[in-house]
Amino acid sequence: MAGYEDPDFREGVRHFNEGRFFEAHEAWELLWRRAEGASPEREIVQGLIQLAAACHHLTRNNPSGAEGCLKNAHKHLDPYIKDVSEFDLSGFIEGVERSVVQKTPATVPHLLTKRRNVH
Repeated sequence: MAGYEDPDFREGVRHFNEGRFFEAHEAWELLWRRAEGASPEREIVQGLIQLAAACHHLTRNNPSGAEGCLKNAHKHLDPYIKDVSEFDLSGFIEGVERSVVQKTPATVPHLLTKRRNVH
């Protein structure tokens, strides 16, 4: 995905890792809007947006909203889990899923990319 180098992607990662899930959602949405058509990049970014929204719902004590966003995230991300090499997408989804199931936003994992200066 070419978007890994995009400043909006990196900004979203930074916000996410600092627990500012709404801001991560907003940064990634800018990248999503620029992505072409029904591309894998657009689907992956949409899935990340849904994961950020799920975490945001957790912080607002809305577990049903978090569960709905997580379900939507799976629709966008599952087809591409093996295609993403920049970060452990499967592990990241599983970590967010654990947080949603346990209803504990404090356990949300960081999104660690291979570019250490991103976050």
